[in-house]
Amino acid sequence: MRFAIAALLALSTVVPSIAQAETRWITDKLEVPIRSGESNEYRILRFLDSGTEITVQSRNSGTGYSLIRDSQGREGYVLSRYLESEPTASKRLVEVQSQLDQVLNDAKNGSKRIADLRESLESVTAERNSARQELASVSAELTELKRVASDVIAINSANTDLRGRVQQLEDESALLQSENLTLRDDKDKTFMLLGAGLVFAGILLGLLLPSLRRKRQSSNWF
Repeated sequence: MRFAIAALLALSTVVPSIAQAETRWITDKLEVPIRSGESNEYRILRFLDSGTEITVQSRNSGTGYSLIRDSQGREGYVLSRYLESEPTASKRLVEVQSQLDQVLNDAKNGSKRIADLRESLESVTAERNSARQELASVSAELTELKRVASDVIAINSANTDLRGRVQQLEDESALLQSENLTLRDDKDKTFMLLGAGLVFAGILLGLLLPSLRRKRQSSNWF
């Protein structure tokens, strides 16, 4: 009987408009019944919650019902006035809340990133300061090494000069020793000559004295 009434209603109303499948959302109502036909006479197949996304297969402006399909591929009829062209306020609220949570999470991550960057900056600054101190220490050591090296060069130069002076003194000493030996030899020779002269003089005197005595005696006789 119900099917006959539905058929009569379908014949007496405007022919249903066939449209391309389009996406719609169940209006802000707690639950919307999905029926097996285009009137309240048909049984309720299930209920869809507010904000549920469905696909409209066709519309019947005469009955005010639309054939819809849910995300699981199940079809049924729902009053067209329960369908919204945009997500419902509750759906949008959920999306906005999700976006807000995402923004807050990004902000939290951003804050953590900033803290990490600050920590990295402090670490790099500490390493830079340490490197500067090490560089200053190395520079001081290098300056000291240069000074020591300069002193070593000066000492080596002085040692070279001293070696030269010592060598010169040794040469002069050897020359003096040689001259001393020569003088000693000359002195010895002089002494020998003097000795020989004295000996010769003694001999000569020894020969002359008797002669002089005889002459003196003969002169006394006259």
